Amino acid sequence: MIPVKLRMKNFLSYEDEEFDFTKITVATVVGKNGAGKSSFCTDAISWSLYGIGSKAGANDNHNYVTQGAESCTVEFTFELNDSTYKIVRSFNDRKSKSSVNLFLVTPDGDEIPKTTGGYKETQRTIEDLLKMSYETFIASSMMFQGESGTFTAGMTDMERKETLISILNIGEWNDISERASADIARLKGEIAIEENNIVRFETVIAQKEDAGVRLTAINADMSALVAEKKTQQSILDKTKKMFQLGEIDKQGASKRNEIADIDAKIKQNADRACRSAEMPVRRTRRRLSNIVARLTLSRKSLTTRTILKKRFAEETSLGIH
Repeated sequence: MIPVKLRMKNFLSYEDEEFDFTKITVATVVGKNGAGKSSFCTDAISWSLYGIGSKAGANDNHNYVTQGAESCTVEFTFELNDSTYKIVRSFNDRKSKSSVNLFLVTPDGDEIPKTTGGYKETQRTIEDLLKMSYETFIASSMMFQGESGTFTAGMTDMERKETLISILNIGEWNDISERASADIARLKGEIAIEENNIVRFETVIAQKEDAGVRLTAINADMSALVAEKKTQQSILDKTKKMFQLGEIDKQGASKRNEIADIDAKIKQNADRACRSAEMPVRRTRRRLSNIVARLTLSRKSLTTRTILKKRFAEETSLGIH
């Protein structure tokens, strides 16, 4: 925290004073006892920040009101973490009422309220902003006159420990450590999920490779089946040809029977013609011609079937070999 400006109105011995710190790096305040050195250097700043000073506690703010005045006000402007803030704290002695406001000061000089709540909420916001309590502040950043031993003599062991934690900002590091632990736990969970995903993906890949092997085997089986089908089809075709050859033999036998019947009829008709002198010779010749023609046709058909049978037998014999 870097002080920028301090204004006091009816605060202790200061009726209306304003001090600018922007041009000061190191300073020594010199004056007689009771001149107001502590009021200006320590009380005004600590009271503006916490509502407490060396003159009295938080419940005795009337001790800070200039004698004869109704109220007192301190305005303290300071820089912190690259931002400028302003605290305005007042106490009305007649009403016995305290008020405090915290503003963010913009580079243009505008004052933006940082809280909209009451006194306690604003005070918590100030302490959260400073990251230290009043006890830590007076034990580390500011020491009142005659109270240089506050850190060692005025605190219990536990209070000193808590003050050191606050001064060194260990509490914030603990928060960071807790958040880091939470992040680590979250990341470990995410890693476990990703590892499970990897195992699942590896399983899927292995299954895919196994399926590829099975598919290759199935394709080989299919090729073998296609080849077997071709072989069986060839055998079937040959069987059909053999069946057709048998049918030709049956048809040849039938034709030979027809020829035998025709020969018998010719002989019968010839005998009948000889016995029957009354049958006209022309008619008899015509019938004989028809019969001879049929006989000749039947003989040609038989000869053709015999030739086809021989050729089919030769082709079948060649195909089998």
